Amino acid sequence: MAVGHVFVLLLAVICCVGECKKMNVLLIIADDAGFETSVYNNTVVRTPHLAALGRRSLVFQNAFTSVSSCSPSRSAILTGLPQVCVCVCVCVCACVLNAIAHHMTHSEFCFLHFTYYTEQKYKRIGLVLAELREAGNENDTLVIYSSDNGIPFPNGRTNLYESGTAEPMLVSSPEHRERWGGTSQAYVSLLDITPTILDWFSIPYPSYCLPGTPTTPVSLTGRSLLPVLVSEPSPAAWHTVYASQSLQEVTMYYPIRSIHQGAYRLLHNLHYRMPFPIDQDFYVSPTFQDLLNNTLAGRPTGWFKTLQQYYYRDRWELFDLRSDPEETVNLAGDPALAPVLESLRDRLVKWQWDTGDPWVCGPDAVLEDKLEPHCRPLYNGL
Repeated sequence: MAVGHVFVLLLAVICCVGECKKMNVLLIIADDAGFETSVYNNTVVRTPHLAALGRRSLVFQNAFTSVSSCSPSRSAILTGLPQVCVCVCVCVCACVLNAIAHHMTHSEFCFLHFTYYTEQKYKRIGLVLAELREAGNENDTLVIYSSDNGIPFPNGRTNLYESGTAEPMLVSSPEHRERWGGTSQAYVSLLDITPTILDWFSIPYPSYCLPGTPTTPVSLTGRSLLPVLVSEPSPAAWHTVYASQSLQEVTMYYPIRSIHQGAYRLLHNLHYRMPFPIDQDFYVSPTFQDLLNNTLAGRPTGWFKTLQQYYYRDRWELFDLRSDPEETVNLAGDPALAPVLESLRDRLVKWQWDTGDPWVCGPDAVLEDKLEPHCRPLYNGL
């Protein structure tokens, strides 16, 4: 039976302005979780504790991770920065926590790590929520529930397809009850968690620079979700999310960048001439072994892809999720969608420049900051 984890971040702050008001944040991140809950209309898996939280929350229907691997995603959640910046996670966390401590009288920072069998996951979450109620903090705590990356199946974790990036997300605020029990169609990212927490405490993002860019202040690409808890935003303003993936393990380096805007998802597979790598725990799973053995025996796999199609991908993949939710038909070469492809590609490259992505020029050029233009061609035939 699969073993996973639930990560719980509890941040409690007491602010003395006039009279003391206690404010808390409870962040629950379930490892590899999908939509196996009645909150998302799953009628098989019974999740009464999460359903109760859903009645006190706004449920986001279009929430996505910014990176589909465990540790990089958790680093992005804690820092609010994309995966390309995860090497500075400890430094950035310290900056954010120092900002909270500077603005508040008292701060408490706590991680709880639970190991669980699959059917125990939601029971453990129920215990945490019950403890919150019994401590008398339910009505002064912002509760956020989500997952770190996609489901641990083919096309899921380590991929930037829908099943690798789509996440459950519940946000419950006792200060914003207008939309409790409702749903939002806004496109949101796990990169929005840090700005949401800072907004909850009315704290600005600290000003600092990273090593290597001493004159460029770091800025967040996400935004606070608190306004969405009050009213549904304009679809035109909340319809784009970005993601980046570099590796799950050191032996499975395969950089991908993606943009998901409305009905379309565009992926840039930078190492598209290489086979997509398989991480070790996924390789020994019954699901992958079944695909592998049936392929070797020449039997149908029962999957919508062959292993060859899974391993080898086009450099650019464009999907229309309205007509192709399983993302099986690559439209990147469709002349009728050339304007869509160009627009999405331009937006993706701009996001890479904005976030300091070292792969912004790849794979047919190399980034040289001291030269103009910065992208220097390699003439490598790509």
